[in-house]
Amino acid sequence: MSQGKLSVFADGIPSFFVVGTPFQSLCAVEAINHFCIVDYEVFVLLFYNEKRIDQVDTIFRLFDIKYSIIHINGYSSFKFFIKGILKKVTYKRAFVGNYYSITCSSLAVTKLAKFGAVIYMDDGNSTISILKNRLSAVKLSMGYKGVRLLVHIVAAFKSISIERYFFSVYSDIKTDKFIVRTNDLSSITHKINIDYQCEAVTLFIGTNPEDFCKENHIHVEIYNKVLRRVLTKMNETGSKLLYIPHGLDNSLPIKDFCDDVGIEFIRPSVCVELFLISRNYSVVEAAGFSSSALFNIKKMYPEALVRNLRFISHIDSQDYSDIAEYYAQNGIINEKINVDGDGFTFNIGL
Repeated sequence: MSQGKLSVFADGIPSFFVVGTPFQSLCAVEAINHFCIVDYEVFVLLFYNEKRIDQVDTIFRLFDIKYSIIHINGYSSFKFFIKGILKKVTYKRAFVGNYYSITCSSLAVTKLAKFGAVIYMDDGNSTISILKNRLSAVKLSMGYKGVRLLVHIVAAFKSISIERYFFSVYSDIKTDKFIVRTNDLSSITHKINIDYQCEAVTLFIGTNPEDFCKENHIHVEIYNKVLRRVLTKMNETGSKLLYIPHGLDNSLPIKDFCDDVGIEFIRPSVCVELFLISRNYSVVEAAGFSSSALFNIKKMYPEALVRNLRFISHIDSQDYSDIAEYYAQNGIINEKINVDGDGFTFNIGL
């Protein structure tokens, strides 16, 4: 693990946070506690299609953290420059939840004082590829590129350190580009009571099918068939099986399937990590399709058997290859699902 300059990772520095999802919000809670921050502001960016604001709200209320909502539209990034560039600012440190969000970066550089620094937090396991210096090759609009250029110009003018620091659960990844401080999720892991009589459960962690299938070049029908087959096999083990859907997944067929075969379908009001602790569950086994929650569950419950189910199609995804490789290094079993046209084969050791 690399350590940053004392001025960046020092305790007690007044800071502000820019987050947009439940896990980013949990990371903000961790940072506030880890760095002993008393003077802070939290901003929640609410995009038009974000359906998890209730989870974000519940997480911050659990830890008694106040926040402000900023509604985001297509002109938000540029608007932050116009409204914020001339305002007097006092913060020297910003924690940003999405490395790729130009809106987050715009807000950060305009609210930071000279010689400030941006520390990025995890937005799921996309951090793995970022720390490996394999950045997402998404097509960027001219408007995006223009605002990004402005962000870097303002950052350079104000001597702000940007795209340099991370506070991450993936801190053991060797990197020359970034300086990383470990997020050990201590705010929640210390709540795990090993002496308490916990209920043993098996989990399946859902994903967002629309994005997942597009990124892995598979049909949604194939995804649903595989998911039903896997859930059927897991349900035969006799252990209590819970299906936790992704916060953006509103598909009804899987819920109906779970109801039909006796699998408990639960949509938590918080992120899955907090949910498990609030219910005093002890996870004995978990599976999912490259979910970041699989890694966190393995850290929270080291003795749990955790499986990452990976689709292998004619076009391989470098991001998902990075995730699978890193998960294997951390005790997570990778199970391959081979896809050929409209068919699939797998031999998962359930």
